[in-house]
Amino acid sequence: HICVTNGAVGAVYTSLAIQISCPKDIVVSPLPCYGLYNSDTNLLGGTFVSLEVGTPDDGFALTPTNIRDAFKKYGEKLRCLILCCPNNPTGRCLSDAEAKLLAKELDEQLKVFPDFSLLLDEVYTGIGSSHNSILKYASQKLQKSCLITVSASKGLGGAPGARAGFVAAAD
Repeated sequence: HICVTNGAVGAVYTSLAIQISCPKDIVVSPLPCYGLYNSDTNLLGGTFVSLEVGTPDDGFALTPTNIRDAFKKYGEKLRCLILCCPNNPTGRCLSDAEAKLLAKELDEQLKVFPDFSLLLDEVYTGIGSSHNSILKYASQKLQKSCLITVSASKGLGGAPGARAGFVAAAD
């Protein structure tokens, strides 16, 4: 399914609106992250939790342990995990090995917590050549739990002023 939005901002908002129904619904994103995630989550009545990962030396690398710990702490209240790749604001991309390990861990968490969604903010895809999406290694079940946001104004089209974005999702 494709939902055309008014740029990436609309795509992120729409994706979060699908997931948040009450203050107990938790949205998690690794730090540093795009500030809109926190603002939109609060606007929609959910609870935003930042996930502290890595160090400046490793580019704030997200690990499978970070994901496991978040699910251990928040359980079924964790409705949405947002991963922005390439990261905004750091520009960090996942290596192929990192994408594979993270996809494997997310598949494991999906077995225990089947109602969470993975929001892949891939707005900056196309900027740089080292982008590896978790989607490449995701099981079919994980793929179905993904919401993917993309924008024509950034990586895909490089047309800043053209506010066209979309959300792609399975059933």
